[in-house]
Amino acid sequence: MAELTQLERAIRILQRLSVYPRVTINDLYEQFERRESRRTIHRTLSLLSRCNIPLRIERGAHNESFYSLRDSIGFTPMMLTAEEVIAASLLSGFKSLFEGTKLGEDLDAVFAKLHQLFPDDSVIVHQAFGDANGRVAFKETGRMDLSGRGQILRDLFTAITKQLECTVKYRTKKFRIQPYTLLFHQGALYAIVHQPKHSKWIYLSLTRISELLLSEKHFERESSFNASDFLKDNFGIWQEAPEDVVIRFSKTVRHSIEDRIWHPSQRFENEESGDLILHMHVGISNELVAWILRWGEHAEVLKTLRLRQTVYENHLSAHRRYKLFSQ
Repeated sequence: MAELTQLERAIRILQRLSVYPRVTINDLYEQFERRESRRTIHRTLSLLSRCNIPLRIERGAHNESFYSLRDSIGFTPMMLTAEEVIAASLLSGFKSLFEGTKLGEDLDAVFAKLHQLFPDDSVIVHQAFGDANGRVAFKETGRMDLSGRGQILRDLFTAITKQLECTVKYRTKKFRIQPYTLLFHQGALYAIVHQPKHSKWIYLSLTRISELLLSEKHFERESSFNASDFLKDNFGIWQEAPEDVVIRFSKTVRHSIEDRIWHPSQRFENEESGDLILHMHVGISNELVAWILRWGEHAEVLKTLRLRQTVYENHLSAHRRYKLFSQ
């Protein structure tokens, strides 16, 4: 980050204050990548206050100061709409493809700037979809139809970035949520939200939210929450306790397996026959079972016994169904 002028520093502080309800000098120190001293940041805040910017200062534990903008001011000097930020964030799903290239460096720079304005993990792409004017193509069979969901999506993203509680009508139930993250996965859009009433984390599918009402009540994001950590043990998105899983793939399909990253914990082992052994530490979910079944006779579960039994029962059920059909 190049050396900032006093005006640039003040604008960046105001941008942060316009998005986050309570900001500390340490928060700003990290935002400036520790290249602006805490004393300089404090002087800039004092200058803003002297310029009649309506800053509110609250004292917390250990006499730490929390800064916020009074409700009467709405400082939002941003050049991107919520939709544009979401669209830009879709690119993050492809960053790993371009590691070590100039394009990868440019993408890192874009997201570093976005993170100054929006909370970490506000948007995460688990498996991305999209289109780049026909110059880069993506095919997603069965992707979610989001038509008519624009306002709900905008309000949901507002709740995430401004840390506002809201009430949703999901299917037939109404309940209060604290939305943390928009999650794109296999052509579908979900929200990772916290239910304060039950103190638990859940996924909500955007297409099943029929109403979303923003409140004026702010919530504090749990500092321990990290979307990537939240998803790391899952094969897809649904959570199960991770176990050591071992699958043998025949040499017929090994090239379709070994050239891809299926899970962060994956490890491959070659057999003399040409078959490939895949090791993963992953939750045993219906998504994992469906993925194994996809490979038909070319995949054999070696571990765990529970997973092997589940896959066997699925194959047996399908065999019975088609056997009856053929008679």
